[in-house]
Amino acid sequence: MLYRLIEMYEPENVSIELSRKIIADPRTYTDDQLEKMAIVPAWRGVVLRRWYTWAWRDLWRWLVNEQMTGAVPLVQLQGALSEQLPDQKFSSFRDDLPSGIDGNRLIDAEYQMRIGAMDPGPRNLAWLMIGASRVGQLSEHVAPYFESPERERRNYELTPSWLKDFMDQRNDHLVRDVAFELTGILLARSQRVAMSKSSFVNGRWRVPTRLTLRDGYAFRESNEGGGPVSLRWDQLTQVMSGLGMVRRVSGDAGTSTDRWVLTRNGQK
Repeated sequence: MLYRLIEMYEPENVSIELSRKIIADPRTYTDDQLEKMAIVPAWRGVVLRRWYTWAWRDLWRWLVNEQMTGAVPLVQLQGALSEQLPDQKFSSFRDDLPSGIDGNRLIDAEYQMRIGAMDPGPRNLAWLMIGASRVGQLSEHVAPYFESPERERRNYELTPSWLKDFMDQRNDHLVRDVAFELTGILLARSQRVAMSKSSFVNGRWRVPTRLTLRDGYAFRESNEGGGPVSLRWDQLTQVMSGLGMVRRVSGDAGTSTDRWVLTRNGQK
């Protein structure tokens, strides 16, 4: 699959560019080779889940790294996202977002310019809402790789289905109130997860957390990471390069963009 996608698109960035192509480019649905591969719909589900978890990770990183300055009152931290959102009903905010799916056609709505122009906090919230809006609309070959209710039943909170239910129950609320509540859920969850990983280290009880909540205040121990979970496509492309199947070449005249292309051996 990756070999064929590189042949078709000659990407600069394998994971970013090809994940969007496999979701939204009609050619990946009609290509004679790709449409015969049962793995392709599965990867579409994986890519959609990657975008969804990416938004959670970056929202949390934004909250901890950029909204924390020393000891911050918990109410202030919980309201950081709310302050950047419009004063409107949540249902209207939802309706203003682009759809992630149109009938049977997947759309890479997360990358629309008006979403990219948002501030980081609201943008990550928009990504989450677009992702959750696809629940119940994906094909039977894509849906299990986007979300598996059976496997995730014991860790249901923050899954796409959970978020969709959360949103459906709050359509008549103000979007700022919904964001305030959602941030509170994130903060509480972070402490539960940290406590579940706690243990005795050198005779002392250690709670592995970068954010501590105590007496109505939040304290940052260190910065949070973020970004997307790896698809391993870039690593596989490097392996293919080592085997002489693909190579990195300079862009067209007047550009400095390098891209991946098939070698002569790869074309055989």
